[in-house]
Amino acid sequence: MNCLFLKKFVSLFILPLLGLLSLHAEEVPSSPPPAPLVIDGIPANQVQLVLIGDSITDDLRQNKKPLHEFQPVWQKYYAPYKALNLGVSGNKTSDVLNRINNGMLDHIKPRVAMLMIGTNNTGAGESVEDTVKGIQSVVDKIHEKLPSTRILLLNILPNDIRDWHVRGAQDPKEKWLKDREINKQINAFYVNSSFVTCLNLEKVFLNKDGSINETLYYDPQEVNFLGRKCGPLHPSTAGHTLMAEAIKPVLKKLMEKPALSPEQ
Repeated sequence: MNCLFLKKFVSLFILPLLGLLSLHAEEVPSSPPPAPLVIDGIPANQVQLVLIGDSITDDLRQNKKPLHEFQPVWQKYYAPYKALNLGVSGNKTSDVLNRINNGMLDHIKPRVAMLMIGTNNTGAGESVEDTVKGIQSVVDKIHEKLPSTRILLLNILPNDIRDWHVRGAQDPKEKWLKDREINKQINAFYVNSSFVTCLNLEKVFLNKDGSINETLYYDPQEVNFLGRKCGPLHPSTAGHTLMAEAIKPVLKKLMEKPALSPEQ
């Protein structure tokens, strides 16, 4: 008798109550994670500059003499702006988009975002059209996430990827021709932009006859992870220093401008 009473009590009162509690728990949205107070040792609200890109940007974390001594470059030219290095080796435009969608630019409001991306796209054999669209998509996404931030868009650097392990290495000259066409189209597209400034750094890395100054890259001067020396792709200490010098006045000018208004 007691068992029968308990079963009815459970079925009539306890089980419905548990169901209501479960339904209520499912309806309560999970709270978002708190905003970080510090990112890479920098207070999030003090970040003025972010560098976004691939291995050329990622390299600035290194500090190995003589060809990879990049930390002095970072400290002199970028660190004074409370800068974050958001470069990841091997990234293409699609990878940067994924990282932004996954929160890479959350919780910060830098004055300037410096972007260099695209060389891995053409290195993988992607077309000029697709790479241009990819770069434009990254720029659009940065502007969407950081509407008050000015974007300094660096052109793809001169390169000759002979002996590399990627598809574009089958015809290094063709890859560089594609890169120059991409630079041309990107510069024309943003020539009147209110929030994008393009900077072509070709002159930094080319000799007077138009050939690439390979002494400004570390790839031809050392054996890499492939077990061989390869054509110029990544600037050395000297290359990054000259590049930073060329960027310096443009970056300073952008930093001195007022923040963008939403309608811009």
